[in-house]
Amino acid sequence: NFVTTALGKSVVRAKDTPNFIANRVGIAGMLATIKEAENFGLSYDVVDDLTGKKLGRASSGTFRTADVVGLDTMAHVIKTLQDNLSLETDPFYSNFATPPVLARLMGMGNLGQKTGAGFYQKVGREILRFEASAGEGKGGGGPYAEKVGR
Repeated sequence: NFVTTALGKSVVRAKDTPNFIANRVGIAGMLATIKEAENFGLSYDVVDDLTGKKLGRASSGTFRTADVVGLDTMAHVIKTLQDNLSLETDPFYSNFATPPVLARLMGMGNLGQKTGAGFYQKVGREILRFEASAGEGKGGGGPYAEKVGR
């Protein structure tokens, strides 16, 4: 009663679920955002602009938030869902897959802010955006060739 009347919040009743309700909903949203960004050819900084303050969320947006949390942590949450759910227990099970871009970044050792590179990399005062279509850095400037315009 206090939560609804004094704080103006709603109570969500949920069965015990892998990763708790917030992480489960959050990861589902992040995975859907990654998929749609790829489908529409949107860069990570454009998506962050659209999914940040413009939606009433944190200014960091989707991909910067993933970098702050840690891409290894994100992958762990996804794996927990894959290991503990099935098509019989969750109609969205097929959506809980590790995106290729996440696997690539982790394979490069780029786990986000904790390693200095993820979807973004700070070089001096510049913030560079990961380009999934770019090479590994052999002769072409590497996968962080684009400057983020903010």
